[in-house]
Amino acid sequence: MFKKLPFFSKQEPKKELGIDIGSTAVKVMDPDGVHYSSAYLDKYSVFDADSYTEGVIKRGVDKALDRLESNYDFGKVLLSLPPSVFKAQTVVVTIDREREGKISQQEKKDLLKKAKNQIKDRISSELGILKKDLYFKNWELIRINIDGYEVSKLKGYEGQWVRLNFLVTYILSDYISLKDIITERLDAEVELIHPAQGILKNKNQIQDGIYLDVGGEITHLFVVENQELKFAGDAKVGGETFSQIIAENFNLSELRSKVLKERYSNEELSSELTQGIKEMLKDGKREWLNKVKEVLEGRKNKSLPSTLFLFGGGSKLIDIQTILKSERWKDFAFGKWTKSKSTFGGSTIVDSPEVKFLTPEKLGFDSLDIQFTPLSLIVNKSN
Repeated sequence: MFKKLPFFSKQEPKKELGIDIGSTAVKVMDPDGVHYSSAYLDKYSVFDADSYTEGVIKRGVDKALDRLESNYDFGKVLLSLPPSVFKAQTVVVTIDREREGKISQQEKKDLLKKAKNQIKDRISSELGILKKDLYFKNWELIRINIDGYEVSKLKGYEGQWVRLNFLVTYILSDYISLKDIITERLDAEVELIHPAQGILKNKNQIQDGIYLDVGGEITHLFVVENQELKFAGDAKVGGETFSQIIAENFNLSELRSKVLKERYSNEELSSELTQGIKEMLKDGKREWLNKVKEVLEGRKNKSLPSTLFLFGGGSKLIDIQTILKSERWKDFAFGKWTKSKSTFGGSTIVDSPEVKFLTPEKLGFDSLDIQFTPLSLIVNKSN
């Protein structure tokens, strides 16, 4: 059963625990990376077909915590929720100032309020739901331009056109109760964090590149250039696409198809069976890549970073790696930054991107699988 943890006084430092509730599994890890575990969400054993019912979440987290093998008492939880209900995106708003002169403190507040209202209207319209049905969790102002010039802050600058770039995280209001479940059952302070915030937090530690977090149902995409988060978005496709193909072709349950997919990725099957699965996954990997490209479409006229970094449980599938490496990326330009004697250096256009993995080891965690990379980004304290 779920263990209630003791309450900590304000004087004691709160030990942290990371919990990542995905679309198919729960992962837990302490920030030291010493104790970690995972458990599939047993979403097919209940009558309700909803993957994110309270009962499913409670059982999944119970299983993962029972396997954690840690004696730590955690007073704070860094929580990430399923990507279909907890979302992040970069949004740009341009505002025509109605005043002249330098921006005052009051005008700064007015500009930010106006921008946020516009973004709320835009996102609710895109999703086709009411603003009241969305809970906007974080507003990270990641870039400010005034009349085309990048500035460090709003207050004290002059200009006509203010361009604000936000990283916005928001959750469907019906699912905020998932956070309450963890708060109540662990007697701990719970902070809701999106992997996009983890990318932003670790931007000085990771290389420029296009980062693909391949989950069960959704693939997160992040573009980092010059150690700045330029873009965050989602492709509605992930590892479940391939599990379903295997399940349908072999008439297997979802769980057994996942196990077979993992054995296939780990090259544990016979050559004949491996070749058969490879053939049946051809359409699935093309569907996955096409949806990833659709998300990048709006940036294809700009030079994209020349390295693709894969992480997340779905990225272990060899077919995803091979199609990225073999694809001819026509209509996309990838720029590779090169050092030069000049002050600004330059970039070289390459035909196709290099494919690498963002492992927990690169973030300072030992002996962790790439399925724990999103959680490593969230709990990392080395920055």
